[in-house]
Amino acid sequence: MVGLELDEAYQSELAEIKAEWERVCKLYLKMREVAVEKKDKEATQIELDKVTKKHIVQLDKIIRECHAKVTRTKGKELEALEKFKEETSRNVYEDPIENDNVTPPTENDNVAHSAENDNVTLPIENKNASQVADGGEEEANVS
Repeated sequence: MVGLELDEAYQSELAEIKAEWERVCKLYLKMREVAVEKKDKEATQIELDKVTKKHIVQLDKIIRECHAKVTRTKGKELEALEKFKEETSRNVYEDPIENDNVTPPTENDNVAHSAENDNVTLPIENKNASQVADGGEEEANVS
């Protein structure tokens, strides 16, 4: 009987060891899974950092190019404005007689139009009156 009790105690202890072994195996597998996930996350983070740095470099380059283009454009606009100011001031303050590019005003440019001038009718040659006058002379010569 003692052997039987010993055998039962041995079997009970063996069952406990197996249960503990299975628990340890599950924990080990879980730990490996977590370790793999951690390595994947670290690799992903490293890749993300590389992409982020590359993006920052490209963005910085684009910003510098845009600033340079704006500066060039602004400089060109200022040059054009200064040139326009010079030409305008030259045209405003120059004597028109000395300037070959300026055409002198004509008489028609100085005519002021009024409401009265709009209603004036110009004399029109009356052909009938001249024909009558010519015909009258012919009639006079004939008779």
